Amino acid sequence: MMYRKDGDRGVPYLSKQNDSLRQETPVLLEDATGSRMETFAEDVFGCAPEAINLWIGDERAVSSVHKDFYENFYTVVRGVKRFVLLPPTDVSWLEEKQFRSARYVRTADGFAVEEEDDVVPWIEVDPAAPEQIAAPHFERCSPVFVEVREGETLFVPALWYHRVTQSEVTIAVNRWYDMDFQSPVFFLYQLVRDLAGLGDGEAGRDSDGEGS
Repeated sequence: MMYRKDGDRGVPYLSKQNDSLRQETPVLLEDATGSRMETFAEDVFGCAPEAINLWIGDERAVSSVHKDFYENFYTVVRGVKRFVLLPPTDVSWLEEKQFRSARYVRTADGFAVEEEDDVVPWIEVDPAAPEQIAAPHFERCSPVFVEVREGETLFVPALWYHRVTQSEVTIAVNRWYDMDFQSPVFFLYQLVRDLAGLGDGEAGRDSDGEGS
């Protein structure tokens, strides 16, 4: 159970992207490995997963739009995940900007924002409600809306942008496989970024920012 305390504005979400299933909860590993999907992924990508992560959260956790430099197999164990997917070439229309990185710190009154020194690329627009900010080019994007239910697996290709939500307590496991930086997709993506004046976009190499 995920309890709410009256007045607590915190968002409980387990999303430690450090190979958390294998490193921190190995007792669960046997239940999450050995499937045909895992064998298929390793055959396709020619490698074992770089990380296997455990994700637990509820409707309070919403990821901003982000991309990963990994091929991502995302399996829902309980609940429903809702993804909005956008192809890498939509980056021209997503209003990506440079922002000072920051983190929330708990205080006696709730939470405060503590800024950090580095600057990272970030996308403000919410594809589920693009009218909330000035995003004049978003109408040119091609969002794909997907629900992933218990027992289902979604493949999110490397560099595809995504926003992730859930409407109830949801448990998921994902596997990240190294992407091929020599692939035509990566060079096309970098070309689109260059033409849009966005630079290489590698600052802080995005990882599933809810993430997922």
